[in-house]
Amino acid sequence: MIIFQVFILRELALCTPTLFYQSIARFFDSIFKPIRDPKSLVRVQAVAALRAALGIVAQRENQEDSFYKVSMLLFFEIVSMMKNSTDS
Repeated sequence: MIIFQVFILRELALCTPTLFYQSIARFFDSIFKPIRDPKSLVRVQAVAALRAALGIVAQRENQEDSFYKVSMLLFFEIVSMMKNSTDS
């Protein structure tokens, strides 16, 4: 039974990453029990689900980081332009 739940979580992560990301904290709270399961097939599927979830987290964090970097660069460019216009 647990293997099907883990398989569904992995498929949700792969097929609907935006929806899955909204529940990522609950996923991390629950995935470590199947990772320690005595059945190897359950462990393998749990690790596959964890891998898919970590991929989503990495993509989201990279997008957020690049957004903030671009925003800061634009901010400093605007400040520099304003400073140059007041100096003239």
